[in-house]
Amino acid sequence: MFALEEDTVEYYTNLPKALDEVDNSVILPSIAIPIYGTPLYNQMMEEGRIVDFNLSHYEGDHLVFRHKNLSDQEIYSAIKKSTGVFIRREVY
Repeated sequence: MFALEEDTVEYYTNLPKALDEVDNSVILPSIAIPIYGTPLYNQMMEEGRIVDFNLSHYEGDHLVFRHKNLSDQEIYSAIKKSTGVFIRREVY
């Protein structure tokens, strides 16, 4: 799971090595989703951080909110570096 509230640049820098040490066979990346009615959603709404209300983007491939500590590019780059998966960010 990427773009969790506690994620930092340092965490993402160390993540590829940590994943190599675990020696897993499959990584299925997903971006955190502030689902309506959850504490995360309520917090992000209060802070004005949700930037995309298109429900078709709430599937784990789109970053639908502004992260507190990371840019969109830092998050998408971390996914690619950690998993080899490129998630294309589409702006609507």
